[in-house]
Amino acid sequence: MKKKKKASIPANEIQQIVQDLTMLKRQEVALQRSIRLLEDSNGRLKLALEATGMGVFDRSLVDDSLLWDEEMFHIFGEKPNTTMSGKLIFERSIHPEDSDRVRKEVGQLIESKKNKFQSELRILRLDGRLRYLKVAGQIIYSSEGIAKRIIGTCWDRTEEFQHSEELSRQRKMTHHNAKLAAIGELAAGVAHEINNPLTIINGFVNLLGKNLDQKTWDKQRILEVVKKIDTSTERIAKIVKGLKNFSRVDKDIISHFDLVETIDETISMLLGIYHKEGVNIVFDFNRVQKVIIQGNRGKIQQVLINLIANAKDATSEQEERHIGIRLEKEGERIRLHVHDNGPGIPQELKERVFEPFFTTKDVNKGTGIGLSLVHSIVAEHKGSIRIEDSEPSGVTFIIELPEIREKKWAA
Repeated sequence: MKKKKKASIPANEIQQIVQDLTMLKRQEVALQRSIRLLEDSNGRLKLALEATGMGVFDRSLVDDSLLWDEEMFHIFGEKPNTTMSGKLIFERSIHPEDSDRVRKEVGQLIESKKNKFQSELRILRLDGRLRYLKVAGQIIYSSEGIAKRIIGTCWDRTEEFQHSEELSRQRKMTHHNAKLAAIGELAAGVAHEINNPLTIINGFVNLLGKNLDQKTWDKQRILEVVKKIDTSTERIAKIVKGLKNFSRVDKDIISHFDLVETIDETISMLLGIYHKEGVNIVFDFNRVQKVIIQGNRGKIQQVLINLIANAKDATSEQEERHIGIRLEKEGERIRLHVHDNGPGIPQELKERVFEPFFTTKDVNKGTGIGLSLVHSIVAEHKGSIRIEDSEPSGVTFIIELPEIREKKWAA
C-alpha cells in the first residue's frame, strides 16, 4: 500500500503567516505598552488629585446616577466602602439654603448649552461640621445637543474660606481702629465745639427766663432768642449725629445715601475744630444739590475725614492754611476734589502713598494706614482715586464714584 504524500504549504503562505504573527506580536507589545502608559497616567492623575484633595464625580443625566471616587467620600466625611450611594450622600449633606440654588444653576447651564462651569456650595457632615466646597466641571452633550453627563472635580476650601473671613474681620477692625484714632484726635475739639453752642443756649435760656418774669421783652424779641437757641441746638445735633455715624462699627450695610449731605455733615463736625488750628475749609457744591450714591455711609465719611486730616497735616508749615473741597458731576460719575496748599508730594513718592504703612510723616506722627484705607474703601465703592499737582502749590486728591440716578434709586 502506497503512503500518501503530506500536503506541503507553499513558501509564500508560510512567509505570510510569519509576517502576520510578527505583526500580532508587535501589536500585543504596543497594546501592553499603551496599557502601562495609561496605568501610569491614571496613577499620576490619582496622586495629583489626592495631593490637591480633589475628588472626581460623574453624574449621568440619563438615569440620574452619581459615581464618586474615593476622595469624594472623604470630602463628605464618609468611608469609601459605605453602602450608601454618592447621590444619597450628596442629597443628605448639601446645605438646605444651597440646594435649590445649585439645582437652578445646573438647569440654567444646560438650557444655555454651556459646557464648563464652576460653583460653590456648603455641606453639613454627619458629625455636624459645616464645610465649604468648590466644584468645577464640564457638561457632556450628545450630537443632538442633549445633555448626557456632568463630569467634574470637587475640593474642600473651608480653610481658605475661614482665612478669608478672618482677614475680612481684621480689615474691619483696622478700619474701626483707624476711626477710633481719628475720634481720639477730634475729641477735645468736638467737646469745645459742643460747649460753645451749649454756652449760648444756657445764656439765652437764663435771659429768657428773667425777661419772661419781668415781661420786658415783646413777642418779636422772644422769637429771635428762641431762634438762636434752636440754631445752637441744631449745631450740636449735627456734630453729634456726624460723630455717631462715624464712630459706629461698620456692618457692611449697603444703602443709597446723599453724598452732599454726608460731606456737609462731616465738614460741620470738623469746621470749628480746624478753624481753631488756623485751617480754613471751603466746600464748593458747584451747584450740585443732591447726589445719591450706593455704599456704606460710614466708610465714605471715613474717606473724607482721612483726606481732610491728611490735607491739614500737609499745610502745617504754611502761614495761611487752606483746604478746598469741591464736588462736580459728569454724566453718571461724581468727582470729589480735596485740595490743600501744602508743599506737595514728590513725583517719585506719588505711586507709593496708597501703600499700607507707607508714610512721609515723622515718627509717631503717622502710621501709613490712612491713605491705604482710603484707597481700599474707594475701590469697594467701585470708584477710583488719583493725585494731581495743584497750582500754585499743594496737591489734589480726586475721587470718582458712580452716581445712582433717581429712577434706579426709586427701583
